Amino acid sequence: MVHESLVKWLNTFDLPTPVDSLSSLSDGLVIHGVLRAIAPESFEEGALKEGVSENAILKTNNIKRLLKELSSYYTSVLLQDYDADLIDPSAVASADHEEIAKLVEGVLGCAVQCDDKPQYIQRIMTLDTG
Repeated sequence: MVHESLVKWLNTFDLPTPVDSLSSLSDGLVIHGVLRAIAPESFEEGALKEGVSENAILKTNNIKRLLKELSSYYTSVLLQDYDADLIDPSAVASADHEEIAKLVEGVLGCAVQCDDKPQYIQRIMTLDTG
């Protein structure tokens, strides 16, 4: 249920293609795009390599880079600690749903605490929970 809700929430963003499961997030590109929508000044365009879906090492590197940016955002903008070490980049790159869910929850934390939080909270409030 939690995983389905996270997917529904991600699909409230203007994505190139809808997310159908957490597995499709294993290269970090969609998650990074969502973070860029939330805080474009903090998440560098082109920071992740595209077209890495078949290469576990490149996917893992994308996730490491994403976690570094996410941790930096929490520390420098939200003024909070974010322990990126609790997320295993290799497991995310291997499409481990639990690890991807932890990563998306970190992104959700950004959304509900950023300057535009009312719009993101409203999206959450209007999600169909059924």
